[in-house]
Amino acid sequence: LIKRKGDRSFLTQRLMIEQSLVVLKKKTLLEIFIDMVLILIVITAFTIVALSILIIAKKTIHPHKVPDIMGIKPFIVLTGSMEPNIKTGDLVLVKEVDIEQLKEGDIIAFRHTEEDVVLIHRIVGKETQEEKIILRTKGDNNQTEDKYNVDCEKIEGIYIMRFENIGTIAMFIRSPEGLAISILAIISIFFLWQLRKSLKREQIINRRLKECEEVIDEL
Repeated sequence: LIKRKGDRSFLTQRLMIEQSLVVLKKKTLLEIFIDMVLILIVITAFTIVALSILIIAKKTIHPHKVPDIMGIKPFIVLTGSMEPNIKTGDLVLVKEVDIEQLKEGDIIAFRHTEEDVVLIHRIVGKETQEEKIILRTKGDNNQTEDKYNVDCEKIEGIYIMRFENIGTIAMFIRSPEGLAISILAIISIFFLWQLRKSLKREQIINRRLKECEEVIDEL
């Protein structure tokens, strides 16, 4: 544009172009909101996939040990024994705990005495027998206490929080097909986000350059 209008004030033309470029940097509130939502989606999805990969790797290396992340262990609830407080399909987090600190009313995760499954039930009784701590547990939604007392050596941790219905999604991501689809989805979302920004920027540049031409032609 400056070359075409060499007979006009160089500083005037440059000022107008710089002003138009400043406009390019401005975003509407809607654009900022959309960008933040997309960033949040990508970060959340990436975090879930990364944690799933880490858990799968630890489970592969130590098949007989529940994988943890800095002492935090995730469990997916498969039954309704703790409803309505903890529901089927929830993702529950527990942390390692000193057995001495456990008290009646705490919710703990522990391995079943006879079956190779992890239960998440509430402590309804604690006593010491022959210098050994004995815990009695019960599901909030069950009518009776658990048949067997809890072996303290099989306690995985104490309940700290839950994510409603996230367990179902986590189970899907942990499958080979789910992991592949999740990674592909993250890449697709990121690509579409960048493509949208590029197209939007190109549209603004073309519009502003056209406006600059019209203004310069009038000088």
